[in-house]
Amino acid sequence: MTAEHTLGKYFTLNDGNSIPLVGLGTSREMEDVVEKSLARSIGVSNFNQQQIQNIIQKCKIPPAVLQTECHAYLQIKGLVKFCQDEGIFVIAFAPFGSPGLSKHKPWYKECDILKDEVVLDLARKYGRTSAQILLRHLIQRGIGMIPKSSDGIRLRENINVRCCQRKRK
Repeated sequence: MTAEHTLGKYFTLNDGNSIPLVGLGTSREMEDVVEKSLARSIGVSNFNQQQIQNIIQKCKIPPAVLQTECHAYLQIKGLVKFCQDEGIFVIAFAPFGSPGLSKHKPWYKECDILKDEVVLDLARKYGRTSAQILLRHLIQRGIGMIPKSSDGIRLRENINVRCCQRKRK
């Protein structure tokens, strides 16, 4: 399988580097994989609304999933709504931001959502961890997530996010 690039079209990154835009050839190749029953569905990662619309308009099989960075400081509400309206499930990676990324990418602005005062206030109010509050926020928006942790206690806390449910009136 070979990926086709849209010749001459590039996307400029925040750091000034450019990457080639992936053309529809890749999506059509993935459709072949689904049609041969080698995969059940197609997912995309870090696509914007225009790229997803292009696939929906020109391909037979729309993406089932969009994996992208999404958290309380980067809510991408328009893209999430678009995907949900199109039946595309959104999965957030880095649901706690990316603490520590600035060590490797100096242009990345450090943020520590886990220590945000609003998040800490909610955690105290509900007797939960900041991580649980942030994960619950994504769940309430209908977004899946991939929290990262190598600590067993934190992993169990992350799984136990149902604990934070608000009572409906």
